[in-house]
Amino acid sequence: MARKKWNLFAVGFYPPRPGGSGQAGWRVAKELAGMGHKITVFSEKMPGCKVDKVHNMRSVLVPTRRQLMPSVRDYRLASPLRRVFGLGGGIARKPFTDAITRELKEVRPDAILVNFAAPIASFVQGLARRRKIPVIIVFHGSDVHNLTQPEYMKVKKPLLKSYQESDARIAVSNDLKNILEKEGIRGITVIPNAVDRAQFRPLPPKEVAGVRRGLGIPQDAVLLAHVSTLRPIKRPLDIVEAAAKALRISPNLHFLVVGEGPLGHKMLERAKELGIGNKFVFTGKANQKNVNRYLNASDALVMPSEREGMPLVILEAAACGKPTIASSVGGMPEIVRDGRNGLLFEMGNVERLAEKMAAISDPSFRRRLSIGAAALGKKADITLAARKYAGVIRAGIARKNAKRKKPLGARKHQRML
Repeated sequence: MARKKWNLFAVGFYPPRPGGSGQAGWRVAKELAGMGHKITVFSEKMPGCKVDKVHNMRSVLVPTRRQLMPSVRDYRLASPLRRVFGLGGGIARKPFTDAITRELKEVRPDAILVNFAAPIASFVQGLARRRKIPVIIVFHGSDVHNLTQPEYMKVKKPLLKSYQESDARIAVSNDLKNILEKEGIRGITVIPNAVDRAQFRPLPPKEVAGVRRGLGIPQDAVLLAHVSTLRPIKRPLDIVEAAAKALRISPNLHFLVVGEGPLGHKMLERAKELGIGNKFVFTGKANQKNVNRYLNASDALVMPSEREGMPLVILEAAACGKPTIASSVGGMPEIVRDGRNGLLFEMGNVERLAEKMAAISDPSFRRRLSIGAAALGKKADITLAARKYAGVIRAGIARKNAKRKKPLGARKHQRML
C-alpha cells in the first residue's frame, strides 16, 4: 500500500541564510519533496539572495531587521527587541509567527519540521500546540551547545521545555544526542548529515587544473581549504597561525579561504603581518557549485572549530575525495578517522595543527587519506538520510495522533507520573 503524502511546514535555518545547517536541512526537504510530499519552507529573507525553485517545494521568505551586537554577553535570547527584530543575527519571533499564522489559515500541515531548534522551537510549539500539529525538531549544533554557556542560563529552561514537548527529535551527531540526554531530553534519533552526490563529486583533472589557475594557485602546490562563515567559533585565525609554522617545514603549502564573516579581514591582516599573505586566497561568499569546484581544486580541508555538530562541508569534501584536518570536538571525530580518512588534533593546539598541515604535504600519505575520504563520501548519501527522516516524521505524526485519542483522564495521569 502506498504511503500517504504529507503536507509539511519546514521552519528555521534554510537558504538563503548561509551556513551548513541550512544547506543540510534544505537537501533533506528537497529529497522529501522528491518523494512526493509538499513542503512549505519558512526562512529568513536575505538582501539580494534568492532560493532555487524545486518541485513540490515553496519558500516563504520572512523579512527581519538585523543589528550587530557588541559581544555575546549583549546577546539575549529572551530580549523583546530580539523577538521582534532579530538582533544579533538571530531569527525574529514575531515576523515568523505572523508568516506561519497566515499560511495556517490556508492549510493545516501534517507536521512542522524545525531545522535548528533555538529559538525557533519555542515559538513554533506555541502555534502547533493550539492546533494539535506534530512538531519534529532537528538539532544541528549551537542549538544544543549553547545550553552549556553561561549567557544562556536565563533561557535554558524554556528551551529545554520546547525541545521535550516535540513529538520527535533528530540530532545530526551522537555528541549532540549525549549532551541533550544529560539535560533530560530523551527519544533522540541520530541521523548524520548527508551529501547530494550528484552535486558534490570529483571533477575531471583538466577542470580542476583550470580552477587552480583561476585562483592563481601553482599546479604543484598543496592547497588546504577552509569553508565556513568565518566566525570566532570556527577559529579561522588558528589556520593563519599554524600556516606560518607549517610553511617552515612545507613551503609548497597554499591556503584557500571560502566564505565571508567577521574574521575574514583579520585573517588577511594577520597573514600579511606574518609575511605569508601571498600564500592565502580569499574567495568571499560562494554558491554550492563553486564550493564543489574549490573543494576539488584543494588537496584537503581544514576545520579547527571550537564546537561543531556534524559539519556538512567535511562530508562534501569527502564526496570529492578530499580528507579533512579537524579539531577533535563535537561530531567531527565520528566521521574523521585519524590516519584513515583525515587527521585529528586537539582544538586550539596550533603547533599540532601545523604538524598535521605539514604531514599532509606527503603525496603518498595524502593519497591514502583520500581513498578513505572517498569511502566516507559514498556512505553519506542524502537519499538514504531522507528516508530515515521520513521514518521519524511518520513516528512523530503517529505519536501525536495517539495522544489525541487518549482519554483526558489518562493524559492527566501520565503527566503526574
